[in-house]
Amino acid sequence: MPVAAGPIGLLVEPHGNLAVERFAVTGSCEPAVLAYLATEALTGAGVSNEDWDTAPSADYRFGVGAVRKTPGGRVKWNVRGRGFRLWSPKAPDFGRCEVVIDGRRTAELDLHSDRPQPAQAVFSCPDAGDGYHAVVLRSRAGRLVVDSLDVLQ
Repeated sequence: MPVAAGPIGLLVEPHGNLAVERFAVTGSCEPAVLAYLATEALTGAGVSNEDWDTAPSADYRFGVGAVRKTPGGRVKWNVRGRGFRLWSPKAPDFGRCEVVIDGRRTAELDLHSDRPQPAQAVFSCPDAGDGYHAVVLRSRAGRLVVDSLDVLQ
């Protein structure tokens, strides 16, 4: 097992019985990816849900996301990991936003399109450094849409 690999184990219910005679793992080591939804971003920023439309839609990656009812706003994911991948749909009523990681403006995204487009990866930061991070989306123009954030472990 490579030095950087994490633990692996077997789960047994209380009062269960498990006997292992052989245990072999093959394949390449891949990083874990945790998906955070729009609800975590709204909670992380401490914003009122009353300011957001959270109707289900097949255009969101997991079938649910949020769009701010009026222009402006911000959301924030508080996460631990080493990198990120931001997912978002695009549509005529969405605007531009900026990505801020740990207080540093990192990118500006245009989520406006002439026709609705389903969620896609719109921003990637594979090397933010392992640790705790604040990932903020802040509106620059138009309505802010929030889908999901993959956090690379």
